[in-house]
Amino acid sequence: MSESKPIQPSRSEFLDRIRAFLTILVVLHHSVIMFGGPGGWYFRYETPEGFEEILFATICSVNQAFFMGFFFLLAGYFTPKSLERKGIAAFVGDRLLRLGVPIIVYGFLLGPLTIALASTADGENFTSNLRDRLARASFNIGPLWFAEALLIFSACFIALHLAGFRAQLDSQTPTDKSLWISALLTGLAAILIRLAVPVGAEVWNMQLGYFASYIVLFFTGCYLAKTKFLEEVRAALARRWGWIAFGVTPTFFIYALVSGALTGGKFDTTGGWNGPSIAYALWEPVIAWGIILWMLYWFRESKHPSKLLSTVAPKAFGIFILHPPAVVGIGLLVHSLKLPASVSAFLVMGLAVAACYAATSAVLLIPGAKKVL
Repeated sequence: MSESKPIQPSRSEFLDRIRAFLTILVVLHHSVIMFGGPGGWYFRYETPEGFEEILFATICSVNQAFFMGFFFLLAGYFTPKSLERKGIAAFVGDRLLRLGVPIIVYGFLLGPLTIALASTADGENFTSNLRDRLARASFNIGPLWFAEALLIFSACFIALHLAGFRAQLDSQTPTDKSLWISALLTGLAAILIRLAVPVGAEVWNMQLGYFASYIVLFFTGCYLAKTKFLEEVRAALARRWGWIAFGVTPTFFIYALVSGALTGGKFDTTGGWNGPSIAYALWEPVIAWGIILWMLYWFRESKHPSKLLSTVAPKAFGIFILHPPAVVGIGLLVHSLKLPASVSAFLVMGLAVAACYAATSAVLLIPGAKKVL
């Protein structure tokens, strides 16, 4: 009997590890915000001073520039293939099941649960708060705004498909010139959007101020679906843009430092015709394009793929859905230990990922759950 060959992972298996890594970054991002980083969350402790303030600002700013956009790029990349394989009716049904059900479960159960947990930091009673919110059918979409946006983007793609628009790209892939132009146009679009909807303001539960890059990346993913570009991004291009991102990243923080942001000076990046807002909007897509290209290459070519990420990957969407109450609940416990804010944030991230992985594994035992998660 001949010796059986080991099963080789598929060429695109590394994309699943990227999703897992991005999911862990989401948990870290919200853990950092809770312990004083910039951004919105169910509740926040005081912003730390000194090194931790700079560390938190760097983590949140760089993450925000690319991680959700990367999710949209991956979602867009697989959308045309899914629509072609399933047909419109089955595709719509699948989207409503895999995105709509999590929105409903989170909105009417996990969201109120997270708010009730967060309210205990102000001395409110958890049980009565949760009971009241459930009785009123209080809805909170939390991070599931991502699923809402994907439903809208998918509907737009179907409309374009029905109107006869097709991505005809077969071999041509993005060049340096097209990447620079798209980064500039995306930044300009962000500036214009933020004039009407500043960063932090919500429309239909979504912060539209960040949507310029989300839209560009989702539909770029759709456009590149037939090229296998994400699986075969060229080493030279990835390295070059990785260095561009590495070089450009500190420029915004240097600008903030020179402007006196760390000493109480006004440094508003939420929108408007002011230097910080314009610089921030133009900085984000350059960082995003560089990090995304570098990650696509690095994860594909890594000689020692992370076993942790491979393990987390099948449960990544479940972790994404379940992490808010875990981060808040564990965060409340960790805060009582009086550890440095940075240590607390990373500890909460690790514990929350582990807890949500276990919870997702349990949920998947429920009949039909695998069709959603």
